[in-house]
Amino acid sequence: MEERLNRIEEMLTSLIKMVGSMREEQKSMRQELTSFKKEQTLMRQELTSFKEVQSSMKEEQKSMRAENEQRHKEIISRFESLEADHEFTWEKTVRNEREIAKVKKQFEL
Repeated sequence: MEERLNRIEEMLTSLIKMVGSMREEQKSMRQELTSFKKEQTLMRQELTSFKEVQSSMKEEQKSMRAENEQRHKEIISRFESLEADHEFTWEKTVRNEREIAKVKKQFEL
């Protein structure tokens, strides 16, 4: 009978150790889970920050494109004006050359 009680006592001791060990493992797992949750929260915050930066960059890019388009239009307008001035000057030069040629012919006769 005493031997039986000793075995039961050993089994209870073994069970208590196993339960204690399981509790320690469970506690460790909870700490790891808490750590993972903190890391996940930090990663979400970083992702949100990256998205804000990306959005800001997209807005800045959109603004730059509009500004470039405006400048392009201004440059094209100036080129068109220069082209018209050039054509006018060329036409006037040709007219003047013709008149000079006429005057030369008149003085040669």
